Amino acid sequence: MTKSSPFNILAVDASTEVCSLALSVNGNTSSRSCDTPKSHSKVLLPLIEELLSEASLGLKGLDAIAVSVGPGSFTGIRIGLGVVQGLSYGADLPIIGLSTLELMALQCAKSLDLETKPGYPPQGSCEKTSVIIPALDARMGEVYWQAYTREEGAIVVSCLEPKVCSPSAFLEDIEDNFRGATIMACGHGWALPELNDYSVEARYPELKPHASDALILAEQKLLQNGKEHFPIGSIEPLYLRNEVSWHKRKRIRQRH
Repeated sequence: MTKSSPFNILAVDASTEVCSLALSVNGNTSSRSCDTPKSHSKVLLPLIEELLSEASLGLKGLDAIAVSVGPGSFTGIRIGLGVVQGLSYGADLPIIGLSTLELMALQCAKSLDLETKPGYPPQGSCEKTSVIIPALDARMGEVYWQAYTREEGAIVVSCLEPKVCSPSAFLEDIEDNFRGATIMACGHGWALPELNDYSVEARYPELKPHASDALILAEQKLLQNGKEHFPIGSIEPLYLRNEVSWHKRKRIRQRH
């Protein structure tokens, strides 16, 4: 984020096994992360307090809070949204919900330093030369995924709706929509055995979402829409998979 950023933003991502936070104050950023399993509920608030304290900033000094809404871990998403909603209500702050997959796509785009012509490809187009496809292991033999391109100014643009499906259906979709395109693969979904042999230009299975990328996306959305566009205290998760189905399959596995 540039030094000229007009917004003070707190960003939270708890949608995967790594919990991360980032804070932008007067254009200066700081961040924290914790990869201790099943610790999100314990570390999230203390880390937020630590970041704000170091910046000598209270919640009322923020312009907005950004949070990843999923897809990802049901538990992690609920924890992240619950904490952010509580802070939002308490300090009357707008919440900017962001896709976990979009955070990953932006991180991949920055890492690769992709070059694109201004204004191309048009939003929603699937006729592309370079496509970023983040994928997360959704368990139960499925992956969460979405496809993006990058436009001028470090903006990633979705060209397909997010999906959850089997690895075989995932590859069929890629062939149907992106045959001949240069594919940049990121996320631990690409580490599944069924996807190991699929040819891509670059593969980063270790890439995970991070709240620092949420700062960039949140600032873009605030500049485009203004704070009044975003809700205070209420935001919907992006699970993709029905939670009832999750618990049903979990019970089936436990019986076998």
